[in-house]
Amino acid sequence: MGTLARQPDELTPEEKRFFREQLRDARAQVLRDAEGFESIVRVVERLGRFLKPDGKGLASFFDPLSEIASRSALSVELPTCFPEYHLSFRALFESVRHGRNSAVHEGAAARHLTIHALELAFVLEDALMPATSTISEFMVRGPVIAAPWQPVSFVRHALLGNSFSYLPVMLQRDNSRRWQLISDVAVAAFLRGTDKATERNQRLQTRVEDAVRSGALRLDTPLCVKSDYRVTDLLGQLTSIPALVVGDSPDELIGIVTAFDLL
Repeated sequence: MGTLARQPDELTPEEKRFFREQLRDARAQVLRDAEGFESIVRVVERLGRFLKPDGKGLASFFDPLSEIASRSALSVELPTCFPEYHLSFRALFESVRHGRNSAVHEGAAARHLTIHALELAFVLEDALMPATSTISEFMVRGPVIAAPWQPVSFVRHALLGNSFSYLPVMLQRDNSRRWQLISDVAVAAFLRGTDKATERNQRLQTRVEDAVRSGALRLDTPLCVKSDYRVTDLLGQLTSIPALVVGDSPDELIGIVTAFDLL
């Protein structure tokens, strides 16, 4: 017995969040590889196959994907009003479909295809976005964290390797344990605060807790909230510093959310 097709309006909030996060992860891969449009196409196909299990090929998924996309103003409305800024979902879909089948996947052609794949992902993500919700819908789960005993060199590598601006760390401060954020600005200031190469090497080897204790490595104090915190409430308090999402125990870090995640 074959799998029954799903109607776009039958997707549960969990299913929508799953595919939205997959699209977001695929976009992150594309940012690391300017010609890596295939990561987005694979997620689009996965969503299409979820909606229409008997479909064969990207073209066969257009109708159910288009129905989902129609929930976003980016699909038709904005492209109609501002054609100089936006392409319709149909135009993006056809560009990606034909481009993927093309033998030319390098240079300017690949970059053009990648741009359209990114815009296709933007439309579908926006369409899958809940109108009002809690931050659990938007947070990045399982964030990379630093430990007090790790050297600053590890923090530097984690920031650079993941294109992060902040890394959470749990530290003992003022007789209590609390989450703090190490920023790329703070690490740069700590490492470049000397012109001596040997001293910089020593600073790379310094443990995070020792660098903080000396006052040379500055930390930011984030807002810590639960996963059921409302987005509208968070936006009234959010700054350029990310908010951290904690579990039942304040020591349990389950997510991180920035203004970028809420766009």
